[in-house]
Amino acid sequence: LEQVVRRLLLTHQGTADDCPPFSVEEESDGTIAWLAIAVPALEALRGGGLLLVDEIDASLHPHLLEVLLGAFADPLVNAHHAQLIFTSHESYVLSPLSEVRLEPEQIWLTDKTNEGVTELASLADFPKHPDANVAKRYLTGRYGGTPRLSPSLFAALVDTGEVQQ
Repeated sequence: LEQVVRRLLLTHQGTADDCPPFSVEEESDGTIAWLAIAVPALEALRGGGLLLVDEIDASLHPHLLEVLLGAFADPLVNAHHAQLIFTSHESYVLSPLSEVRLEPEQIWLTDKTNEGVTELASLADFPKHPDANVAKRYLTGRYGGTPRLSPSLFAALVDTGEVQQ
């Protein structure tokens, strides 16, 4: 893989004069993230198995995430029953705008207690509302799994450079 990456040349669309080849180090973080996830995803889909990805949405456009999730959900593409388990902060895949329909049993949320213990809950554990905007409910904290914010503390750090008790 290292040999391939060192020799990999990329181009963008356009004329040869406008778009000379360039190395992967000069490519955007989003394209690199797509290449980094697409290769193991293809391997899993081709042979079956399990693909684990932490922060799958890091530098990845939501539509590319949909392509990936759609491939794992499509029995014609995923003929070998590969599984994808991922963490994400991207709520787009929960929204009505997304073409991927995740079942409540497929969505798990984590939340930290005041003692720092991580609790896990399935979206299936919450009351079902067929017409509910799950993404909006998630972002407003109805399911937990959202950070506890302190904008005033952050602003105080900007103003003074230190936390006041």
